[in-house]
Amino acid sequence: MRTPLVLVAAAIVGTATACSTSQGWYLHAPARADLRTSLSATGVDAALAAARATRAERGSPITLTSGEGHELALARLHARAHLEGPLALTELRLTFHNDEARVREGRFTVTLPDGASVSRWAMRVGGAWTEGEVVPRLRARQIYEVFLARGVDPALLEHDVGSQFSARVFPIAAATADRPGECELILSYTQVVTAAAPYHLPLRGLPIIGDVDVAVTGAGPAQVVRARDWRPDHDLVLPGPVGPDAVGAGDLVVVRLDAPAAGPGLATAAPPPHLRILVDASASRALVFARQADAVMALAAALAGHGGTVEIAAFDQRVTPLYAGPAAGVDDRVRARLVDHGALGAGDLERALRWAGRTAGAPPRVVLIGDGVATAGARAPAGLAAAAAALGRLDALPVGHGGDGAALRRLVAAGQAPGVVLGADEAAARWAERLATAVATAQTVAVAGAEVVWPSELVATQPGDPVVLVARWPRGQRPGAVEVRLGGAAPVLVPVRPVAPALVTRQAAQAELDARRRALPSVPAAQRAAAELELVGLAVRHRLIGPEASLLVLESERDYRAFCLDRHALADVLVVGAHGVEQVDRSPGVTVLPELDGTCLQASGGDDEARAPAPPRGPDHPTGSVDGVLIDRTSGDPLAGATVVVTPSAGPELVTISDEAGRWRVDDVAAGRAIVQVYYTDLQVRLGPVVVRAGAVTSIGTGPSAASARPRGGLDEPAVDPGLGLAPAGASPTTAGAVAIDASAGTAGESIAIAARAPSIDPTRSELARSPWLDAAPGSRHYRRAAEAHLPAPCCERAAPPPPPPHHGPFAAVVRALRRGDAAAALALAARWRQGAPTDVLALLALAEALEVGGYPALAARALGSIIDLYPTSAERLRLAAERLDRLGAAGQALALEALTRAAAERPDHVGGRRLLAYAQLRAGDAEAALATLVAAFVQARDDHDGMQQRLVRADLAIVAAAAVRAAPSRRAAVLALIGPTGATLATTPEQRVTLNWESEASDLDLHVLDRHGGHAWYQAPALASGGGLLGDDTSGLGPEQVVLPGVGAAGPYRLRAQYFGRGAMGTGLGTLHVVSHDGAGRVVQEHRPLVIMAEGAFVELGALAWPVFGDDRPGGARPVSAAAGRAGPGGPGTARSAP
Repeated sequence: MRTPLVLVAAAIVGTATACSTSQGWYLHAPARADLRTSLSATGVDAALAAARATRAERGSPITLTSGEGHELALARLHARAHLEGPLALTELRLTFHNDEARVREGRFTVTLPDGASVSRWAMRVGGAWTEGEVVPRLRARQIYEVFLARGVDPALLEHDVGSQFSARVFPIAAATADRPGECELILSYTQVVTAAAPYHLPLRGLPIIGDVDVAVTGAGPAQVVRARDWRPDHDLVLPGPVGPDAVGAGDLVVVRLDAPAAGPGLATAAPPPHLRILVDASASRALVFARQADAVMALAAALAGHGGTVEIAAFDQRVTPLYAGPAAGVDDRVRARLVDHGALGAGDLERALRWAGRTAGAPPRVVLIGDGVATAGARAPAGLAAAAAALGRLDALPVGHGGDGAALRRLVAAGQAPGVVLGADEAAARWAERLATAVATAQTVAVAGAEVVWPSELVATQPGDPVVLVARWPRGQRPGAVEVRLGGAAPVLVPVRPVAPALVTRQAAQAELDARRRALPSVPAAQRAAAELELVGLAVRHRLIGPEASLLVLESERDYRAFCLDRHALADVLVVGAHGVEQVDRSPGVTVLPELDGTCLQASGGDDEARAPAPPRGPDHPTGSVDGVLIDRTSGDPLAGATVVVTPSAGPELVTISDEAGRWRVDDVAAGRAIVQVYYTDLQVRLGPVVVRAGAVTSIGTGPSAASARPRGGLDEPAVDPGLGLAPAGASPTTAGAVAIDASAGTAGESIAIAARAPSIDPTRSELARSPWLDAAPGSRHYRRAAEAHLPAPCCERAAPPPPPPHHGPFAAVVRALRRGDAAAALALAARWRQGAPTDVLALLALAEALEVGGYPALAARALGSIIDLYPTSAERLRLAAERLDRLGAAGQALALEALTRAAAERPDHVGGRRLLAYAQLRAGDAEAALATLVAAFVQARDDHDGMQQRLVRADLAIVAAAAVRAAPSRRAAVLALIGPTGATLATTPEQRVTLNWESEASDLDLHVLDRHGGHAWYQAPALASGGGLLGDDTSGLGPEQVVLPGVGAAGPYRLRAQYFGRGAMGTGLGTLHVVSHDGAGRVVQEHRPLVIMAEGAFVELGALAWPVFGDDRPGGARPVSAAAGRAGPGGPGTARSAP
């Protein structure tokens, strides 16, 4: 099914056929499968026209959006910038307001000038600015999620694509009765300025800002903008510098000059008699799409005087030809056709280039109008260059901000003759002139006396194009003026001015990093991994944010030390001060991020306990070890990510973090007395002194404790003074009774005596019977879960209030239209919503729902591809789109497989994502790839604290292996050898596995399965009397939760539902119910039932589940074909329809 928009009130009983015929419109496939790709073709022209009339063609360059998709108000924007020759530094100070009375997580996005490099990212935490540290990208994500689960203050800034950066920010403070909550951020970046790329501060498109204060210095008189309650209607742009210029520091120089007017190796060109124009129509172009259409019209008009012909095609994840004929024939009807096609879908640039290269005659001339960012198909430069190689010449015209100028420059050099990147601000006549002008194919760069120059060759320049070079001399040999020779032109002597060393060092490191990235594809495979690690090291050392590294803000110095993140690496932070660019020296000497070895904490936990660096050892320094386990008292859940600090009386403080099982251990503790402190969210607990014996392990907390009655603050509750009790070492395990404990508790560290009654504990769970306990807050989801599980029912039970509706706002309006069977009205509502909010994920999901119900699978696939285009590096968003694309059959399954593959590459530590990928590979007929993916997932799951992930993957291996053997019986021995080390065997008995996955951390969704006898499997009562039940209960986010139903559905049809038990700060719950049915003989049926749930406590019905009829023998490719397996429309229950 699709997103569960409809609740089913009737009980599901009787046969499968009766069930399928009683549940309404949403179980039936649409009468047609219209393959049109333009929204205007669906009859929603009036809705789209109304939305276009009320929305300006602009996009905000800076946003902070909540998990529900709401933009937070930008209350203050203070900017300072200073130019030093060809280099500029900009510092933004931003304050956002949260008007809701709850803590939220948000996504910060910023579009910077082309080629800008982020140098600083800071967040105000507890009244003080906390600087971000540069961390390898995957590790930064893992650490962020550890701290997010703890409810502390992380912020993570990453490079998305092109010149777009995004950050995950948590927590955004809640509003109080008299003032909004505030989130204060600092973002600094450097950039190169030239005549063609002058200094430019993007402002146009921002909403009304209460306080604007901007000042730019260093390029003549200061440029100042100060305003109150102002909606910026223009950007701040300074005139571009002209003439040669150079700045230097130490042995490095950055030089700006112009490409020579003549020289050897120039290609010849002529006005193109025929031109193919490719227009990027992917979703990210929505806010500039009308401007792109205007550019097409202007270019065609400029070429019309040459009597040539043009072909115009729009491309997203498909290519749609729109016009072929004389350039003079491009009129308003062609423009209207392009605008009606709209900006929707992912950007498959490779497909577009290959389409343009198909010809029986001479290689074609092509102009690409777009941002050069590929979000589908081949994305690596080598793959795109291969597609461009068939073109006679490729030129590019980027419109709007956020593009990838470097990628475009590489791409236009890949044709059989090199092209150029045109300027959007140039006149159309200038475009035509440059398209007819020769382009240099290769010009060597020589700088007298320099030992290295970046770049060493100019690959595609025209006379007068600005060129920026970086050169390095042997120590102490840099001259006061540098001599530069480009190609065969005469040398140019440029004087060098001294500037802040870090400004030049950053630009040199960026140039070196760019050069190494370009060379990476040519590195031999055996050396590729080492070369990639060198890239990461270079990025971290010089604070360069990109594919290799991100900027991470944690709450305290202790948190950084726990993960061995060296704060001394902040020595080269640049700021704009009273005298221009200043370098803040935070520590003596030069330090770099330590290597990740056994002394550093791994964010994912694991059996090899992470430790802080060891103090001196030896006879004069006797040491011992201290260990323990931390468990939430009321839920029994282990506490992952709690900070444990051991302070010996005769040695240095040692820090570690509890792993996913709540375990922690600190070795090399100086013998003697030590204090152990535990920090978890806003909770601080101090255990009385323990005695550490040399060569021994002291285990802390050997009995369950009681906690003070004071609650601790949850993610969405006001923080209060918390309390915690810890059992002293040596206490006897007990399963019930009163326990008196002396401990220090609370944020103030006061000494208190705690006495309370411990809950009953199953003595067979020995890990609970000997562990310290943390009390959950009354009102928190852990508290509610524990109370439901342990408190006796009252004698006279009051009727519980009904759960809240799962949807609200525009999404609910689309739901209501679909529920009453009015797909056309739903489509008009969704199209209008998305037109006014083109980047809103919920709007895109609603649009996809309405299109699928309306019978437009190709358009629905474009709507879902838009999520991929807008969030190309987010594993969660990639999976979100893939789970829904899978339902569209041929229109979406190839893109779904690609998105899941990329999600697994972005987050290889997400085991659930690898499981989804494996089943997509199985559906595509590649059982061998599916097995390899699952084996890798099994290895990744080895750190799972309770073994649940490995149990699930082992079952998946058994199912997929059986399918692989059925497809290729001769491979049986090889398959068994592959899965043997995991403990898996071939699945030989039929069953159904229902798995709930969701795409947000620090949130709690629950899976409920009801059989036709009234049995109900959920976290309180996991077993079904009819057989099977729930495996595990994930409360920390992402899932999975799985129900296993053995046999052939004798107790079915089952009813499936999900509840949003704990939303926390994460906003809307988005995910999928993945149903896998197998017959024990290698035949597999699978389907996705995606869900959207917006309100905490709400339920969504996910339809009936009956035993399917296996329609074919393709491994994993079969789909239900029984009467019970009708279509479940958006938000409606039911199973997937047969694949087209």
